[in-house]
Amino acid sequence: MRPKSVRGLFATMLLVAACSPAPPSPTLPPSAAPSPTASFADTIRISMAASLMPVWINTPPTGVGPLSNANFQATRPYSDPGTLLRLVSDGLYKFDDQLAPIPDLTDGPCDLTPDGLTFTCHLLETSFHDGSPLTADDVAFTYGLALARTCSFEICDEGDRVPGIQQHLKSVEAVDRLTVRFHLVDKWAPFITSILPIVMIDSRKVVTQQFEAFMSKARTVPLADLDAMAKRAEEVSLGKAEPRCEQLLRATQATVRSIGLEPADPAIRTNACDLLGDLTGQLGRTIWALGLKRTEAIAAAYPLLPFNLRPTGTGPWKVSQAQPGKELVLEAFAGYHEGPPKTSRIVIDLSTPPSGEVSRSIATGGTDIQQLPEQFDSDTWKALKRNPDLHFVRYAMLGYLAIQFNLRPGHIFADPNLREALDRCIDKPDAVEAATRGLGVPINSDVAPSSWAYNNALSSRPRDPVAARRLIEQAGWRMGADDVYVRKGQRLASKLLVRSDFPDRTVFARIVASEARDCGIDITVSTESFFPDLRSMIMTWPHNEPGTKHPFDLYLGGWVIGVDPDDAEGGWASDRITSAQHPNDTNYIGFSDPEVDRLLLEGSTTYALANRATIYRRIQEILAAKRPYIFAYAFGGKTALAQGVGLASGRLDPASPFWNWRLTDLVLQR
Repeated sequence: MRPKSVRGLFATMLLVAACSPAPPSPTLPPSAAPSPTASFADTIRISMAASLMPVWINTPPTGVGPLSNANFQATRPYSDPGTLLRLVSDGLYKFDDQLAPIPDLTDGPCDLTPDGLTFTCHLLETSFHDGSPLTADDVAFTYGLALARTCSFEICDEGDRVPGIQQHLKSVEAVDRLTVRFHLVDKWAPFITSILPIVMIDSRKVVTQQFEAFMSKARTVPLADLDAMAKRAEEVSLGKAEPRCEQLLRATQATVRSIGLEPADPAIRTNACDLLGDLTGQLGRTIWALGLKRTEAIAAAYPLLPFNLRPTGTGPWKVSQAQPGKELVLEAFAGYHEGPPKTSRIVIDLSTPPSGEVSRSIATGGTDIQQLPEQFDSDTWKALKRNPDLHFVRYAMLGYLAIQFNLRPGHIFADPNLREALDRCIDKPDAVEAATRGLGVPINSDVAPSSWAYNNALSSRPRDPVAARRLIEQAGWRMGADDVYVRKGQRLASKLLVRSDFPDRTVFARIVASEARDCGIDITVSTESFFPDLRSMIMTWPHNEPGTKHPFDLYLGGWVIGVDPDDAEGGWASDRITSAQHPNDTNYIGFSDPEVDRLLLEGSTTYALANRATIYRRIQEILAAKRPYIFAYAFGGKTALAQGVGLASGRLDPASPFWNWRLTDLVLQR
């Protein structure tokens, strides 16, 4: 499990999983394979969901662009802007449709020394889009930027509590032209699953040339002038006084242009103060880079360089046209190491139309692949599903909701009988269906249903209020006059906290409360703001309910998880339990199990994927038995496809967001 507690803990998910051999989502028939005599269209048109379109997708190359390691999340669907880089660039490894890492730019699996500390990778003979050969120097250069303290890669921005590449990778070296060697600090299995497939390899030549041109231009402006303008712009933008922001905007834009950068596009910002804030960021990063030495300066300036919008990668397509906020056109790369893609041209719509226009576009043939918004109107969704010209992929994303118990002594649900009783009170499939309008996927584990590590043997028990009451009574409770159980004068009552800005969560919580009442448990749903209230509760000992001095009992919260099942942040590890001495640690529910502790260590230091799968499946069994959480549902994603969209090499799996992981086989049958 890899929670993102520092950067928007429990935020709406953008990360997604790949397909599972037996996913819990509704069973859908696989799409038909194209006819052997079928002809394919030259162009496929892709449009992305407005809800998945953060501002950076519309920024010029001076901002954190969509096509670089600065914003790359390899586990999003290919129709999400966060993974457009995968269309034009490659990593040393890539994911298959079960999130298992397989070689990509390497000539077979990397070699591992017996001590598990050194990986030696042999590269394929291939080239970048500009014709220059891929070498070990390019790999070492890219990973060197990831190791810099000024690293601007998305993978480096994890917060100081989440161990990652900089905590585990000691160094990287180019051994010869096609051999690169990685030296780890310690044995760390997620290096194969969470690093090698996610770091896309940059051209050292392109990045350094663009960096040198940028720095040469930036040095023509006195540093004191840049600093003064940045400070003034920051002060005014934070004040949010629109007239003052507008007055300063033109001068700040001129300063940004004077150092060779294109100012952020005013068309994508709703007000001048937000735009001024973007310009302040550009100036601040420039000032930062000017004060650093070579590698750290390049790493700091990385998001400002033009390749963010027009990368020179090794991937199946290369950038032909790029219009920020409008359109990205990709052309097939004839020199791709797996052979040229079957589709010659990909046109990606970067606009953010309302959901009504989204549905019209895919329904009328204006788009061939449409990533649908997360909060899509249910009636529109039903109408789309009736369209015979469309088919769909529907999948569980890499994130979930769960009822989380405070397990510390003295709390009601520290009693495992009561946790099981509450679980038996809930009709999970019906509750998830009602709360999410059919878009959520009921789950029984913290591992993605699509993962190689998922335990398919786990299943939800049917709702059984009689069994629930029996468990409660075995724990010494007796039914009270108001049909709520009582023990030693204490009612079996609790408050279920839920963040207020997601209606599906509130609906689910209220269904849980209603069904629990049938079992003699009185649950009150309390909706609270996440920032700052619930976040403060989670991250601050002793985890008091907002506005009280009483630690929480129940919390309906979510986790964003990673591609690897490793419990990177320590949500289950007993040595991460919060206390007065360790108030800001991560195991805030107080879960402790010696076998889980042992297995977590084994899982993070075992490299063989089959052995790791056995380890994590056992952990899932223990969690299912101990119930520190009642796992509720994974966030659901969906993509609409024109009927002819598929894979040239065979059937696609409509239950997987990585139905098109074999990118070169993506086709539109005429």
